[in-house]
Amino acid sequence: MIILYHRIQVIPGGSGMNETWNIEGRLDSQPGSAYCSPELNDLQDFRPANNLYEEYFRKIAIDIVIETIYDYPSYSLSEKILRPIVNRKMFIMVGKEDTLAYLKELGFVTFEPFINETYDTIQDPVNRMIELHREIERICSIPLDTVQQTVLKYQDKFEYNYLRLQELEQQELERFQQQCKI
Repeated sequence: MIILYHRIQVIPGGSGMNETWNIEGRLDSQPGSAYCSPELNDLQDFRPANNLYEEYFRKIAIDIVIETIYDYPSYSLSEKILRPIVNRKMFIMVGKEDTLAYLKELGFVTFEPFINETYDTIQDPVNRMIELHREIERICSIPLDTVQQTVLKYQDKFEYNYLRLQELEQQELERFQQQCKI
């Protein structure tokens, strides 16, 4: 199983950074400890047993994915996009323009019309962020029961993205094995 943690913490005294999440008083590492690299146990499923974040992700409807690259000439997807796909959630991408189109080219589905994705087509990074902010505010104004109904309606999309991720993982593993002649 692949365990992905996103943790950033400045180590006191300016000696560097450590990354950690603190959710409901629980840490996935101790302050000052080294950044933990992903563990590979079972390539069939990204979800860790006793996932510290599983309870947290049960409570959210939409994950705002803030990619590392926002204003850069080429696309870059990080592990951050895995979070909503693995946890079967809707997501809003904060990244380079046309990142959602790039995800669609990879075979993933997105969540229009519930999420107005026109923000993602705006080239100017400032205007894109302004539109993104407007879209998030719009979504926050939607009644909770409507959001819950939409989540139920999109279950097939969540599952499709999850299965597509597994397909891509298997393809990459096979490609790697071929290159290494394993």
